[in-house]
Amino acid sequence: TVAGAAALLYQAYRETHGGVDAPSSLIKALLLNTADDLGRVGPDFEYGWGRPHLGRALRSLQEDPILAGAVEHEERSTFSVEVPSGVQRMRVMLYWNDPAGLPMNPQALVNDLDLTVQDSEENIHLPWVLSSYPHLDSLRAPARPGRDRLNNMEQVEWLQPAPGTYTIQVEGFRIPEGPQTFFLTVLFDKGE
Repeated sequence: TVAGAAALLYQAYRETHGGVDAPSSLIKALLLNTADDLGRVGPDFEYGWGRPHLGRALRSLQEDPILAGAVEHEERSTFSVEVPSGVQRMRVMLYWNDPAGLPMNPQALVNDLDLTVQDSEENIHLPWVLSSYPHLDSLRAPARPGRDRLNNMEQVEWLQPAPGTYTIQVEGFRIPEGPQTFFLTVLFDKGE
């Protein structure tokens, strides 16, 4: 099912981009950012990011902001997006194809990027983070906003965002192999 959904997204991208294939990282970001959340709010260890929602992913590909960039170590890229009125839920997903790690590294993630979103009232929103402490209670705990040091995908989400200009910032926290390219997908879900 997921492979079929990805194939349809590739086809839709080709039709609007002169036959050029979409980068795989963009397709994955769209599928993750538009999924139906299952289980606890946000990502979890039982359902991951949820169940793919092809209709929402296709609409997001065609209508919502898609941003791309690259950062070096301790460098920042900043983007502004206009949030329209009537949005019931907003999600911002950062995704990057991380370089392959070495087998003996204590951590699989090589390049670590950080995502923050500042809303129209200048509040800072951080991405979902799961506890990775190896105990059942910890692994079942709900995701909370914070800094993710383990994954190459980060998502900020909130309900009923106020209309206005939002600032998205991607920072190269640790980039030993750079520059690191990335994609940002923004979902304006109006509940339709």
